[in-house]
Amino acid sequence: MPNLFWLDYVSNMVLTFASYAFAGWILETLYRSYTQQQLVNPGFLKGPFLPLYGSFTLLVAITEPLLSNLAWGWQFLYFVVLSTVLEYVSGLCLRRFFHLQLWDYSNTPLNFQGQIALPFSLIWGVLGLIFANFIHPNFSYFLFHMPSSSRIVLAAIFILYLMWDIIQSTILLRRLEQIVDIFQQNHGLQSYERFLLLFRPFQRLLSTYPKLRQTVNETVSLLQAKQDSVEEYVKAQSRRILDQIKGD
Repeated sequence: MPNLFWLDYVSNMVLTFASYAFAGWILETLYRSYTQQQLVNPGFLKGPFLPLYGSFTLLVAITEPLLSNLAWGWQFLYFVVLSTVLEYVSGLCLRRFFHLQLWDYSNTPLNFQGQIALPFSLIWGVLGLIFANFIHPNFSYFLFHMPSSSRIVLAAIFILYLMWDIIQSTILLRRLEQIVDIFQQNHGLQSYERFLLLFRPFQRLLSTYPKLRQTVNETVSLLQAKQDSVEEYVKAQSRRILDQIKGD
């Protein structure tokens, strides 16, 4: 019985994480697609899940018994602090282990290192209040009435899928980083057309990650400028030869 209890508890937490990671993906997709004026699949993973949202809501759900007796003002402050710390630590880990920055608040007022910004922390605080007081109680009730066997099976499927997605996304990201490094070091030997051809499989990643997109755009601009200068030189030489022929 104790083992079954913990298995049921863990599956409950896993499904909570998965559900809100998916809900966060929907929110980010709508927001980024609107701001970038094109359909954007946000996040590190290929699939429709954002672990940052899942982690935030899971921590809120775990600490919910301690929050229930607090006034909304203190709850809001707790959510602001929790989201800020979580977002900053997540950003540091991504930069440390993947050399990746998924979000960039450099142009947002009251930001720190482009990783956190007070306006977005306040938004997280509001989302935390809505989640803890209105959304999660109903969702928790739904999970509670789901058959235990179904929860365990769904949780196991999600864990296996998440592991596969993390591995695949990491491999793809490493390939992209290697190509960026090669072109940065040898851009003078590369052609603009070859650059675009090699980066075609990474369009989703480039539309998602602002720092990588900036690096690639700079390289594209450099290659385009090189190609334009070569074409201009060829045209100039052609005109000079034609002028000499006419003169003769």
